[in-house]
Order: sequence, then structure tokens, then C-alpha cells
Amino acid sequence: MMKALLIVLIVAFQLNLVVAQKANIELIKSLIEARYGVSLDKVDLCDIYILEGIVYDEKSINGALKKYEKQQIIFTELVDLSKTTFFNHDCKYVTVLSTGSNQAEEEKERILSKVRANLNDNLPKLVIRDYLCQDCMQVVVDGMSVGVYQARQLVNDLKMEDIQNIAMYDTPNPEVYGRNAKNGLVEIYLKNKKKSR
Repeated sequence: MMKALLIVLIVAFQLNLVVAQKANIELIKSLIEARYGVSLDKVDLCDIYILEGIVYDEKSINGALKKYEKQQIIFTELVDLSKTTFFNHDCKYVTVLSTGSNQAEEEKERILSKVRANLNDNLPKLVIRDYLCQDCMQVVVDGMSVGVYQARQLVNDLKMEDIQNIAMYDTPNPEVYGRNAKNGLVEIYLKNKKKSR
């Protein structure tokens, strides 16, 4: 009896560790590789990171990330520096991270309009079971991949106040996100998690 109790406590402790896993730079790098379909070893990536608007170097970013659970870092962007005024670095890309808590309403509306147009233009009005949409984007809501018809209904019903954060990626890895990711990926994080179910 005591042995069984000890095993249960050990398993519960291990599950707690998994659930409460903190964000770290290795996790962030794997997310970026999946979302952008690139190998960061082959990209001229800066050794600096921007987290919630603050610049960190390679040594200090993990310390800053320890404040966040891994699911809190929902916005990861690989920014091309040739299109910015970011100076004094001999590299091409910088990693930008955020919890998405301060995304502009105009940005949310712009992305939501694009995904609405994509799904409404490329899906037949009549629901066809197992329909393979050739040009539909992949939609992920609160970390869960959503089928194209469910995604269309969700984005058509969404209001700006429902959205915590929304991001679009043009070249995600289809092996990670599914076949439709070849057409782009839209990740939506809702304020009320029940809305996506």
C-alpha cells in the first residue's frame, strides 16, 4: 500500500513539472522553426531577443523567460532586420517574443479579415465530409488545430473582444501543423477558452 502511494506521489509530481514548465529559448527556437518552416542553423540569426519590447542577449534571455509559463509566450516572430532601423548588428534576423497582451485592434482585424476571406472564398457553402481544401490556411485555436469548416464558422462568428492574440505565418512547417499549413497558418488565442470548443 505504501509503495503504491509513493508511486502515485512521484507520478503526480512529474505531471506537475510538465504542466508548470517554464518557457526557455530552446522551446522558443523549436516553435519558430515549426512556424516558419526554417532551420535556425541556416538563418543568419542575431544573438539578441526582444521580449515584450525589451532587448535581451543570449545569456540573459532564459532568465527573463523564467517569469513565464511556456504557454504564455504565444507570439514568436522572426523579423528581417533589413526592413528595420535596428543598427549595430551583423546579422539578418532577430527573434521577437510576446505574451500578446498588447496587440493592436487594427492588427487583429487585419489578420482576422485575411483568414475570413481565405476560408470563405475557398470552401464550398455546402459542408462536404473529408473535403480537402487546396488553398485554405491552417487555423490553430488555443493551441489546437481546427478543421476547415469549424475554422470558417469560428472566424466568421468571432468578435474583436473575443481575441486575446492572433498571428499569421506565411511559411509554417506542414509536417508540424498539417497539410493546409502549406497555405499559411493562423494562430488565434481567445480570451474565453470555451468559445473555441
